[in-house]
Amino acid sequence: EPIERYFSRIEIFRAVLNPVTSAVQPGERIDQGWLPGPRATREVGVRLPETLAPGSYIVQWMVLAIDAHRTQGSFMFTYDPSSAT
Repeated sequence: EPIERYFSRIEIFRAVLNPVTSAVQPGERIDQGWLPGPRATREVGVRLPETLAPGSYIVQWMVLAIDAHRTQGSFMFTYDPSSAT
């Protein structure tokens, strides 16, 4: 389904530890906006800094299709270039 880009979002944050609750939560937003492309009406992507710092990140997304179907979610990943083989 094509998406309603104006009503959709994808954001990437540094993961930080809440000192009170010890829960992992979103910190500084690090993405640089939507990634353009020929399939942008059906896929979402964002630009990342050229020099992404090692660490943990949280991705939060919500996509609205043109038929008003909404999907959303979040996931966490760790970037560690020193562990690449």
